[in-house]
Amino acid sequence: MAVDLKLGILTDTHYEYGATARNATVALAAKELGYTQVGCDLIWCLGDGIQEQLHTRAQNNEVRWEFSRKVLENASIAPDRFHAVQGNHDSEDEHHRKVFGGCNFATIISGVQFIAIDSTPKRLANYYDYTNSLNHEARHGMVEREALDFLDSHLAANPTVPTFVGMHHGIYPNAWGEGEAWVRYYENTSRSYPFSVGVGLLYSIVMNAPEVREILEYGSYNVVAVINGHDGHSAYTYVPQIPSNVHNGVTYITLRHGSWIQASAYWSEDMTYTWVPHLDIDTAAKTGEVLERNRTTHADDTTNKISLDWS
Repeated sequence: MAVDLKLGILTDTHYEYGATARNATVALAAKELGYTQVGCDLIWCLGDGIQEQLHTRAQNNEVRWEFSRKVLENASIAPDRFHAVQGNHDSEDEHHRKVFGGCNFATIISGVQFIAIDSTPKRLANYYDYTNSLNHEARHGMVEREALDFLDSHLAANPTVPTFVGMHHGIYPNAWGEGEAWVRYYENTSRSYPFSVGVGLLYSIVMNAPEVREILEYGSYNVVAVINGHDGHSAYTYVPQIPSNVHNGVTYITLRHGSWIQASAYWSEDMTYTWVPHLDIDTAAKTGEVLERNRTTHADDTTNKISLDWS
């Protein structure tokens, strides 16, 4: 494949206040996406860029600026080529907008459209002081009207342009071991999610997933793939490959916790950002590959990739 366009992805990095081992590995991962290695034309952070609930509001504001600087400096990329959406762990809306210029982004590079949208409900905005980092109520996602209109308007303006969509929460829960069962439940429900079905189903996907699907799958647009983070925390335990599925011509991809690798129990061990995901595109052939790059060997895992074709 003659690659001439690259999208680098950081997600669920959970950058912290102070000099931590996690922050150091985030900087190395960003450097791997820099021009000396992968050479990205655009970088997304698909939510949970910082670990908001561990800090005071003032510390969170400082961490958000520092996280942005770390990515820009180490990836050697211009600010307008780095787009960060919100996740459930960095949902302080006002300051996110100040640092990143917005919560929804769209750009066209070399004839390919990239749209990143917010999937964190505004009822979580400015709610940084979580009493429980696994607060399930705080983890629900929803693509609200502002983001829905943003997505639909940019797709409608460029209906035939091949488009990749990024967000924090998923449309389908496809990363965890129970994912297939959840997808079956999803297909058999009447386009709604009663809160009684269980926290796993609820916080893995956006609550208004059917409404988002109407735009992505039935809007007569050229949506190639939708990429999300959030649901891949334990994917290395359950799923040996990058989780994906295809619905009505759209490929849905859940990144494996931004490729954090987890040592043992959930959140109890430090994690090392060994694998860095990116999307390689051959614009002439109209093909692409989602790959994970080892930041130690500087090599892609070509045995574990998702191939895309919109020719």
